[in-house]
Amino acid sequence: MDRLNVIHASAIGLGAGAIAALVFPVVLLRGLGVPDASLAILGVVRLSGVLLLALASVLWSARFWLLSSLGAATLRTLAVIYAAGAVMLLAQQMAAGRVLESTIPIMYLSIIAIEYFMTAKRYSRRFGAAT
Repeated sequence: MDRLNVIHASAIGLGAGAIAALVFPVVLLRGLGVPDASLAILGVVRLSGVLLLALASVLWSARFWLLSSLGAATLRTLAVIYAAGAVMLLAQQMAAGRVLESTIPIMYLSIIAIEYFMTAKRYSRRFGAAT
């Protein structure tokens, strides 16, 4: 069995977020500072859950390709995306006054961003690709 790497952790985290969005959208929104969500907002959250599930499955199936010389640029892009997500979530939660309630998702996004960057750097060095 392979050890858990950043791609596995990301796919698992996306899968967990997808399940939360599909099964418990009201609780998820309440945690993000939206106390009373309309039916349309719940629909958008559930649609986002489906998209997260699709992304998790693509990431899971692409994990071997990403850990090659060709995947280093994609890993750096994922690092930027996760870092931007962490900053956006932190800003949103600061505006809502609920930063402490979102510490785990913010830390998760930050750690995954750092791990993607470090993995891209390691694989760039391993295959002699430009960083």
